[in-house]
Amino acid sequence: MRDKLARLRRFHLPEMAGMLLGLLLVASFFLDQYRSQQTLVAEQHTQALDVAYQATIEVYRLDVETRFRLQIMRPEVTDLMEKALLAEAQDLPLIRGRLFRLMKPVYDELQQLGLHQLMFHLADDRVLLRFHKPQSAGDALFQYRPSVRIANQEKRPAFGLEIGRSMPGFRYVFPVVRDGRHLGSVEFALTFDVIQDRLLHLLKAGEFGLLFKLDSVLASVDADSRDRFIESAIHPEFAQENPAISKVTRDFVQSAVVRALEPALRENRVVQRQMSAGESLVIPLKHDGLDYLVSFLPVRGLDDKLVAYVVRFAQTDALRVVRDNLLRQAMLAIFLCLVVVALFFKLRVKQMEQAADIKRREAAEAGLSLYANVFRHSGEAILVTDCANRIIEVNPAFVELTGYSPEDVIGCNPGLLASGKTQPEVYAAMWATLKASGHWQGEFWDRRKNGSIYPKWASISTIRDASGTVSNYIACFSDISERKASEARIERLAHHDGLTGLLNRYSLESRLEQVLLSARRDNRHLAVLFIDMDRFKNINDTLGHAIGDQLLIEVARRLERCVRASDIVARLGGDEFVVVLNTLESVHEAMPIAHKILRRLSKTYQIAGHPLHSSPSIGVAVCPEDGDSVAELLRNADTAMYSAKEKGRKNVRFFTAELTAIASERMALENELRGALAAGQLELFYQPQVAVQGLRIRGVEALLRWHHPVRGMVPPDRFIPVAEESGQIEEIGAWVLDTACRQLAEWQAQGIGDIRMAINLSAHQLRSPALVDLVAKSIRQHGLLAADLELEITESVAMEDPEAAIGQMQRLRALGVYLAIDDFGTGYSSLAYLKNLPIQILKLDRSFVRDIETDANDAAISAATVALAHRLGLEVIAEGVETIAQAEYLGVDHACDILQGYLFGRPVPAGKMSECLRQPVLQWNAVARTVLPSTND
Repeated sequence: MRDKLARLRRFHLPEMAGMLLGLLLVASFFLDQYRSQQTLVAEQHTQALDVAYQATIEVYRLDVETRFRLQIMRPEVTDLMEKALLAEAQDLPLIRGRLFRLMKPVYDELQQLGLHQLMFHLADDRVLLRFHKPQSAGDALFQYRPSVRIANQEKRPAFGLEIGRSMPGFRYVFPVVRDGRHLGSVEFALTFDVIQDRLLHLLKAGEFGLLFKLDSVLASVDADSRDRFIESAIHPEFAQENPAISKVTRDFVQSAVVRALEPALRENRVVQRQMSAGESLVIPLKHDGLDYLVSFLPVRGLDDKLVAYVVRFAQTDALRVVRDNLLRQAMLAIFLCLVVVALFFKLRVKQMEQAADIKRREAAEAGLSLYANVFRHSGEAILVTDCANRIIEVNPAFVELTGYSPEDVIGCNPGLLASGKTQPEVYAAMWATLKASGHWQGEFWDRRKNGSIYPKWASISTIRDASGTVSNYIACFSDISERKASEARIERLAHHDGLTGLLNRYSLESRLEQVLLSARRDNRHLAVLFIDMDRFKNINDTLGHAIGDQLLIEVARRLERCVRASDIVARLGGDEFVVVLNTLESVHEAMPIAHKILRRLSKTYQIAGHPLHSSPSIGVAVCPEDGDSVAELLRNADTAMYSAKEKGRKNVRFFTAELTAIASERMALENELRGALAAGQLELFYQPQVAVQGLRIRGVEALLRWHHPVRGMVPPDRFIPVAEESGQIEEIGAWVLDTACRQLAEWQAQGIGDIRMAINLSAHQLRSPALVDLVAKSIRQHGLLAADLELEITESVAMEDPEAAIGQMQRLRALGVYLAIDDFGTGYSSLAYLKNLPIQILKLDRSFVRDIETDANDAAISAATVALAHRLGLEVIAEGVETIAQAEYLGVDHACDILQGYLFGRPVPAGKMSECLRQPVLQWNAVARTVLPSTND
């Protein structure tokens, strides 16, 4: 230690000064970072206030604009304003009273929203009605209210903060124009306390106030109302409402914290300068040990000049957090600098010690002869390379293990021993470790001179000279073939069944736990099948265990061929097996696989010349319906298996009775549907589509029906999904297309023309590359025009793969057929894709039409959809029209092109539809609230 201190005294003062300068630079850097972070926090507060204020003003503007359009611009209201504009003075009170009674519910709603004024102005600058002062009317406000003047003279809406002649407020004024004639305007207003409530709701904390430009107050406010304002304590050019007179319920100047901070703001030059310039700003202040941020947001009036400031006082912990974080970082940086300094001094001391090390190394070389003897007589193979990794020496054990003599390998790279079986990543990791630590241990696969491959355990060390440069590498290794074989046998026995080679119970539970975690993460199903071979004990007892074992091996092979490579097959013991079907999209997918296993395992076994018969009893438990743990699923599947045995063996049972019934019903429907088409059980019904213009049947939609000989009429929503999942939908869809085209051709031959045939396409059909050729063939075969067909694709199907759907639809459009998007609004379509779809027709879903008369939201959605479609140049068909009111709302009020629903007719067979098509013109019967055939045709 004394020697080290003596060496440290030799260090120069400039080196010490450089280190101190580095510490000062670190401190300066973190001080600059604190100022930058403080500015960033201040900007965030300003942006938050700006966004909250703009959002609040915009929300109220949108709300009053909607109310003006829907509740004010009604015929009965505009009629009264027109009468008032033309009426004599003695008639105005009567008109004003009628208007007051008509709009009183609207004003009550506005007051609940916080709007305290609703005023009707006439075009000749007379106030028709003040709801907050209904007894006061008739005066002129053009010269006091620029907003009213803009709305009445320039006939455009005016929005913004306006001081007024007595009370400031946020005003929204709309011109009232009917049939090109300007009748006047309607004014909505709210005070700043309402804005305060909304800002507090959005920003969660803080105190708010409104400071008015003093010259704007003096220019706008009547002399007898100026006592409502007092000079602001923050800035002499601004005023605020007098809390002793104003009706504002919460004024920020009353806060003790604000009163304590106001003098500092008054003395702050930045505040005085930027407020005079009308700029936004934020000022950090401290009070009682707490940090505050005071944000100033400029508010401009109708002429885009500064009118007021919204001021927010908010206590914040962000500045303290910034200070604390930067202080911790600064301390860490200083600590690291000190560590670097310490390492620097340590390195200098080490450099001084290296000279002494050279002498010690020279003394060590005298002992190398001892190591040479160890090298020659070691039981492990040893090789030595130079710094370029060329072999310079091997020991006798190396020659014995590898078969290579020293003459064979001297001067060669050790890579000549490589077998090619070791992964390149192992060599890369070896060199990286040698470079980093100078030593590596691991396993290689090498090749002897005779070509045989063997595993070896190697230990490699790096030798460096006095300067630290690599001079040699030494590798010691031994053959570990016997150890590897023993480990493999132990591993196999630990995880697999010794007879069949399948996974054992331990591995099953481990693998099942993993797939359960994956199923929960991906929100998928999995099924556990518990399988027990029936009458296996009789075979074992009669023919012996050797035959029974061969039977179990064949059962295992059949099970593996029945499932996917990703599924799990295991033997629990005896004649019990478990199959885990993972990543199922639906629980119904387990039933076909279970029946496949049932059929395969029930076939005759040929074992040692004996035809053996054994069938499985299978119990199924589904995750998560029947459990979400390994033990619970295995237990419930076992219970279901015993239920299968009780039902007569050679059977499949689900643990849940309801799932068993559903799966059996679905399987039965699938099997019966396969023969339904050949048996003539499928039929097309047709429902009329009526054009609003002329009330003429413009087309029919072909709808599939199944007349089951036992079940009766099977609803389409029961068998269509089964047909899609089983792949039968393409054959059925082709039959529907051909039958509908044939029927349309027959109607045309009978003189019934000028109608379109609407046919639904399934997801499978839309994805089929043969669809376009199939449609073209049907058109040619039945002598139709392409424009006679309307192919309907549901919104959800089109949005599954929008790019592929657009390509297929473009090819169909090229044929000349009409394309329609069905069930619009029920899926998750994007308007960006909608405008790119090559369609001519949009079908409004019945779920919106059904509640048009009772649900304002559905009515608005329906009207907006019709308007959107027309703007895109699309024809609109509304489904599910059942009442005259629905038909009038869609067809008359909103110009929907075509209506379809029970009001015009239910789906009927072709024969009955033929009778309807011969009298295709209809007329409204408003009294009976129905539609009748027209007598004028």
